[in-house]
Amino acid sequence: MRVTLKDPANGILDFPRALRRFALQRSPPAADLEPWINCYWVVTWDLPEGQVHEQTNLSHSSVNAAIEPGGAFIYGVPGKVFVRRIAGRGRVFGTKFRPEGFFPFMEDRCGD
Repeated sequence: MRVTLKDPANGILDFPRALRRFALQRSPPAADLEPWINCYWVVTWDLPEGQVHEQTNLSHSSVNAAIEPGGAFIYGVPGKVFVRRIAGRGRVFGTKFRPEGFFPFMEDRCGD
């Protein structure tokens, strides 16, 4: 479902400006995954040549797994704020886990 200004910003600073630079969709997980996954999200953008957008976000106490043009990545809690830079045309698909929801998916959790 495409996010609009009526939806929660969820840590996206300057939300109205952000939604003019990129489109954001959030979808709930299947019911059996709700204990671990908060939502799936997709960000798409198509900026004019030479234009760059730097998006500042507030960090959440959760892990995100993202598939981006450069590969697949796991992002932990980066700090109070973090900035992502986008240019040209692109798309990212992500899974936002609930706090501690990624823990069951980690191998060797305690060094055992």
